[in-house]
Amino acid sequence: MLNDVLEKTKSHFYQWLSANAKTFGIIKKYDAVFEKSVTDANLLSMRQKSNFINSGQLLFCILKNSEELNRYFKGVGVTINQINTQVIEETNNMLEEGKRIQSTKPSSIAPQKHLKKNDVKEENVITPVEKIAIIDQDLKIGSECERITTNLNKMAYSSQLENIYGNEAIYNEIFTVLSKRNKNNIVIVGKSGVGKTDTVRNLANLIVSGNVPSAFKKKILLEIDFNSLFYGTQMRGAFETKMKAIQAEIKQNNNFIFFIDSIENSINKNFSQNDVCEFVETIMKDRNVMLICTCSEKAYSKTIGDIPSWERYFEKITLEEPNEEKCVNILRQHAEKLQFFHNVEYDNEVFDNIVKLSKRYITERSLPDSAIDIMDKAGAKKSVIDYEDEKIAKCKQDISTIRNRIALMKKNHNEEDSEDYDNLIKKEIELNTTLDFAMKTHNLTKKREVVTLEDIKERISERTNVPITKLSTNDKDKLKNLNERIKKIVIGQDEAVDSVCKAIKRQRIGISNPNKPVVLFFGGTTGVGKTFLCKTLAKELWGDEKQIIRLDMSEYSEQTSVTKLYGAPPSYVGYGDSGSLVDKLKMKKNCILLLDEIEKANEKVYNVFLQLFDEGRLTDSKGNIVDCRNIVVIMTSNIAAKKIMNNKPVGFVVNLDDTRKDIIDKELKKHFNPEFLNRIDSI
Repeated sequence: MLNDVLEKTKSHFYQWLSANAKTFGIIKKYDAVFEKSVTDANLLSMRQKSNFINSGQLLFCILKNSEELNRYFKGVGVTINQINTQVIEETNNMLEEGKRIQSTKPSSIAPQKHLKKNDVKEENVITPVEKIAIIDQDLKIGSECERITTNLNKMAYSSQLENIYGNEAIYNEIFTVLSKRNKNNIVIVGKSGVGKTDTVRNLANLIVSGNVPSAFKKKILLEIDFNSLFYGTQMRGAFETKMKAIQAEIKQNNNFIFFIDSIENSINKNFSQNDVCEFVETIMKDRNVMLICTCSEKAYSKTIGDIPSWERYFEKITLEEPNEEKCVNILRQHAEKLQFFHNVEYDNEVFDNIVKLSKRYITERSLPDSAIDIMDKAGAKKSVIDYEDEKIAKCKQDISTIRNRIALMKKNHNEEDSEDYDNLIKKEIELNTTLDFAMKTHNLTKKREVVTLEDIKERISERTNVPITKLSTNDKDKLKNLNERIKKIVIGQDEAVDSVCKAIKRQRIGISNPNKPVVLFFGGTTGVGKTFLCKTLAKELWGDEKQIIRLDMSEYSEQTSVTKLYGAPPSYVGYGDSGSLVDKLKMKKNCILLLDEIEKANEKVYNVFLQLFDEGRLTDSKGNIVDCRNIVVIMTSNIAAKKIMNNKPVGFVVNLDDTRKDIIDKELKKHFNPEFLNRIDSI
């Protein structure tokens, strides 16, 4: 009987596929999809406490296992989320009435029999459908906890959380700390964008799928919402009353894992810091309850590190930025969902290059977040390019005309007397039906757009203001023949051009330190071409001579003028305002920083640039760090110009250039400290 039912169901499925052969192609390839969907539907029905598989469960599993079928149904207005919601609602209604879900047809399949027939043990079956199965009684939490938290296990069952792959070492460490008898609380620290929040939320996916140690299979991950926690607690004693209710619910259920995302934001908001500390400490000191927090590197010392009791109860786990190879794997996993969402395809060469380009040009954000954001935006840009066929355009135009006529008739109050009014209404309905069918057909037959490397470069170019033609993952192409190209424009300065290009090539290729900018010093009298060489270099490197930040260092001759660079310190006027240099470097991460007439600046200003020259970064008064590794710093000066002009050698001079260099070196050593001069790549 079971085989007959399966064959009959499969026959109906194939008949429908054959009727749409132009869309789906070879039918035989769906054998594996159907067989896997039957097994998945078995598990889904058992999770829903059903003795039978109904048509909704089977359809849901088929769409889950076939992207082509999923896309087809989406094109006709039926999404997998709609089917999932419908199945969950119907099942919940039946469970509330105390009934079992039964198929309305006699051809229903008994799941236990099917698993037994195929020698599959029920407890050994773990499939992706488990993550979207119905939420049963085990997920129920107390009413007070439910009001102040988001149940991430429920979201995992509904496939609303991102799956994270490749963090096995981190999860092993997390489970180890959570299994401790005392101080089983975790704070995950890392840069913004490395995936702290998604890593913790993915724990719910692991719990739901059963890929966790046995002690965690019944755990419920709850994300705390502090807005809900403090809502209605303005009156004295209201917060204490709520806390007692929460503690009572925690004692009744020891399976809670609480999660606080960006704990520094919870403390810095308009909540009472004492109340926040009291709530967190209540959870921390309970051995049966686990707490996981995320925190940025910068904020850790000001929050958890600044509260001794918190630092003692928390175990710190640092989440580092993933390497390029791991980022490529992460992007490939994300591409599956992005391709389906945007209805596009990503070219294979995109993944390696997007990681390299993001790492080089989007330095203010961490991988993989910066690369995923660019990939998502490129897919979105490609998806909005929709070429409307003539039939759809004609239908829309006719509908617009008819609606204008109907509106005019209503305005003149003659719709009841006119026979034409009813005909117009009928015609509008017919055209809407035709348009709906035409648009669905267009969506099904529309060819997927392909996201190429050029699309990725365009999005990065928009973000960084670097011309697309100058974006490259390989500097060898850009630096090839750089000397010759500049010499054709800058005449008579061959030695200076060679020296400049040599320093840039050494840094870009990796011979010198790649984590510091190229620092050059141009000396000479006014009018010899120092600024012109800067503009030419900017155009060759980044395609635009406007990629220059120019600072007139005569404006920084006072001691207090140093605050113009990175902002005023605390308690001084202007604290909170960024410095002019910091703001400009945030806007232009790939440029030439021209420090004109550097000798006129105050000595304290030189100390500010030591950090920039040596470490490739600049810190403002708020502690924010600006990445300056991709810039080229050029200082100009005419410090020894007068001595060179007045120097009139007597007798035979072997090499006048050597004499000038000696004069310049002596003057530079008189005016600048050794640690400043040693950080210059070429003079």
